[in-house]
Amino acid sequence: MSSDKKRERSPLTKSNENLSGFEELLDKVPQSRIFEDDLATDQYYLTNFLFQETERLEALDSFIGEKLPLIEQYPETNYHIRQQQQLNKEIKEEIISQMISIESTVHGYMELIWTQG
Repeated sequence: MSSDKKRERSPLTKSNENLSGFEELLDKVPQSRIFEDDLATDQYYLTNFLFQETERLEALDSFIGEKLPLIEQYPETNYHIRQQQQLNKEIKEEIISQMISIESTVHGYMELIWTQG
């Protein structure tokens, strides 16, 4: 019987009674530092995701609100793009043909490198 009395008087067995009045204080104290770090990391990822999503939606809004009406208003843009691509292709072919000719400066330097190297 003496051991039962000791158990009843032990602060471990009557923890709820001993902690009455301190519940609010204990709720404000963090339970573990690891949990706070995980929560902060999760909050960072969530905040970062929300900022990136905001930027994506603003870019989409800009595209839909500004660029699509311009494309509809000026449909010849695709024609000009194709025309410019063709011109770029012709210029590139001309530059390459001049570079690989025997009289070109590039050819002369490459010959020097191969003969002396």
